[in-house]
Amino acid sequence: MSGPRTHSARSISRAAAVALIEAVRDEAATAGFGVATAVTDAGGHLVAFERADGVPFLAAEVAVDKAWTAASFRLATHTWNSLVTDPRVGPWAAASRCSTTACAWAASASRAEPSIRTRTPPTRP
Repeated sequence: MSGPRTHSARSISRAAAVALIEAVRDEAATAGFGVATAVTDAGGHLVAFERADGVPFLAAEVAVDKAWTAASFRLATHTWNSLVTDPRVGPWAAASRCSTTACAWAASASRAEPSIRTRTPPTRP
C-alpha cells in the first residue's frame, strides 16, 4: 500500500498579493470607482483582501468567491465567463437571466428612494 499522494505547487507570497491589490486599487481609482479585491493561492486559500471605503459589503463575498473559483478551475474569470456564456457549453447560456420575479423586483428597486439604490460604478468616457 502506498502513502498519500501530494504535490507541490508554487504559491503567491503575501508581498506579491498585496502588490496586486495595490495595483488594482490604483487602476480603479484612476477609473473613478472603488473595488473589493481578493487574492488566493493556487489552492484557493485567501492570501490578501481589501474592500475600499464605500464599496458594498456584498462585493467582499463576490471578490473572494471569484478568486476561489479562478484558482479552483485554474481559469481566469474572463475565460470562465466566456465558457459559461457559450451556448455550446452551457445550454441555458442564451436564456433570459431575468425571471418574472427578479424583473418585478428590479423594476420596483429602480423606483426606490435614491438612498437605498445600489451604487453602480461610473462608466468610462
